[in-house]
Amino acid sequence: MTLLPLGILASSGGEAGAFELIQSTVLASTANTITFSSIPATYKHLQLRIISKTTDASASGYMLIRLNNDSGANYSYHYLYGYGSGVASSGSSGTSFGGILFMNGNDVGSSAFSPNIIDIHDYADTNRYKTLRNLGGRANGSTGSSQVHLLSGNWRSTSAVNRIDFAFGDGTNLSVGTRFSLYGIKG
Repeated sequence: MTLLPLGILASSGGEAGAFELIQSTVLASTANTITFSSIPATYKHLQLRIISKTTDASASGYMLIRLNNDSGANYSYHYLYGYGSGVASSGSSGTSFGGILFMNGNDVGSSAFSPNIIDIHDYADTNRYKTLRNLGGRANGSTGSSQVHLLSGNWRSTSAVNRIDFAFGDGTNLSVGTRFSLYGIKG
């Protein structure tokens, strides 16, 4: 699904730190991919605000994040998450995706959506690799506890980011009502 611009978020004159809405969508039907394309290079950073859940029966839903349609082994990622009284972490390098977006499944109820905020720093800078940071959470119906996630990723390319893709690797779909919004942050 390709997203179209909706407008500009009200800000006080576009000063440094102001957020402007670039593209947004709320799903009226299920989908297994989300694509932001033709991203302008006029901001300092990008931020994605996501409220999502899968149609899957469990809380193990996740999407992979790719930049500029690059599916080569040019990424690394790592994550840390806490749940109840425990923590877990993992990571990998030389992968074909730069991050993971975790979300609720249907085991926690039809109205329980997961929040995620992803920052892409210096996305238009052609002198450095791109870094992604994600803070999010989800409920876990199988354990009865909630989880909070901190993830980071790296795309080993100096190209300016002009496209962001989210895709499931397992055939799962996003639920109706899922919202993906892309904001530009003034420098």
